[in-house]
Amino acid sequence: VFINTNGVISLSDPVTSFNPDPFPLRNRFMIAPFWADVDIRGTGEVYFYETIDRNLLQSAKRIILRATHQAAGFSRFNPTWMLVATWYKVGYFSRHADMTNTFQALLVTNGQHSFVIFNYLDDGINWNKGDASTVPAQVGFNFGGEMLRTITLPGSRLEKCYWY
Repeated sequence: VFINTNGVISLSDPVTSFNPDPFPLRNRFMIAPFWADVDIRGTGEVYFYETIDRNLLQSAKRIILRATHQAAGFSRFNPTWMLVATWYKVGYFSRHADMTNTFQALLVTNGQHSFVIFNYLDDGINWNKGDASTVPAQVGFNFGGEMLRTITLPGSRLEKCYWY
């Protein structure tokens, strides 16, 4: 697992591109809470941790059950591990600190089923591309194996997206 500065968690190789490529992407396995031209040289930090804390896992479970409406038997989902990745008050290229973004991704699993939860601080998304970017931020998932599966949040890669 790679926690990339650019707002991507990749599961096979690091992602160095600051311009988000449109999903679907063959042979790329990534979770993109906010794939953009993040630059922490001026401000912000990226950190992560793993946890098996029962209280945190139960909080994540409640969010998952609310989101799935307990469909497909997930009412019995009991998470056993979670990865928390946070991009805190990150700036954008080139070393800009006038506007910052704060967002988070939680990867939650029980070893059989896995979920991801995206969290965005209220008023926490204030920019969507850096000086060198040609494309605004993209949010979603890309699992580019044999069974290509992708989800791109509506509004991704648009100058005037409604989620920021």
